[in-house]
Amino acid sequence: MKFGIDVSKWQGNFDFAKAKKENNIEFVILKIGGGDNICYKDSEFNSNYNKCKAIDLPVGCYFFGHALDKKTAIAEAKYWCDLMQNKQFEYPVFYDVEGDMLKLSKRELTDVIKYVLSYVESRGYWVGIYTSHSHFESEVFDSELKRYSHWVASWQVTQKPILTQGGSTQIWQFGGSKNSIRSTKINGITVDQNYCYMDYESRIKELGLNNYKKSEQKLYTVVKGDTLWGIAKRFYGSGREYNRIMKANNLNSSVIYVGEKLIIPKKEWWCNGSQDKRRDFAKC
Repeated sequence: MKFGIDVSKWQGNFDFAKAKKENNIEFVILKIGGGDNICYKDSEFNSNYNKCKAIDLPVGCYFFGHALDKKTAIAEAKYWCDLMQNKQFEYPVFYDVEGDMLKLSKRELTDVIKYVLSYVESRGYWVGIYTSHSHFESEVFDSELKRYSHWVASWQVTQKPILTQGGSTQIWQFGGSKNSIRSTKINGITVDQNYCYMDYESRIKELGLNNYKKSEQKLYTVVKGDTLWGIAKRFYGSGREYNRIMKANNLNSSVIYVGEKLIIPKKEWWCNGSQDKRRDFAKC
């Protein structure tokens, strides 16, 4: 579980470095823009994005929706994708569903969300939906949306909210101006706060989404009986290459644990400390 915040222009000139150091912030979801009557870009997005990147703080983004039919849904999706060009996101990009959109029927709202997310997803992004727990339960056909990441707002409870209509909670927004778990303020400013239950960063990079190139690395989950020697032998054809796995995962010892996720670097051959040529260990 990771702790993060979501930030927009309303937090002003936010000090992310201080928040990371003093409050152990591990990710940020930035407002990138919205579709309130006319599409717009959040005035602080570029500044917030650059400040996060400068301190290696993983980011996602959200777009405040206002689409009421297929035409406006596609228009918002296209504008949103334009804003995300040349930006890399380690967390999903979320469509924020609230406001006037909730005046639509359950069928209409579900379809509008699908129009937006299917378009953005087709452009190579890991997409998701942000709305309240009650809206996921009653305002949409969530069984049709369960394939998308769910960022669930629920400030009245002290445990991860359970969804019963098909989806599951990957990120829980547990507080903002009301907060039953932590202080409402970070850096002296009221900020929405979240817990994330999924390793998005590794998966997004591995799959080459959100403007990342597809990773040449694999992720391996340790099972009972595994050793680094055995894993190296499986992937490289030689157990003696286990130090490559240790280096890629910043391991100080060869002890590994069931359920631990290990990065398996691409098969390369290094000769006398310098790169000779790339080839498959199994053929060496």
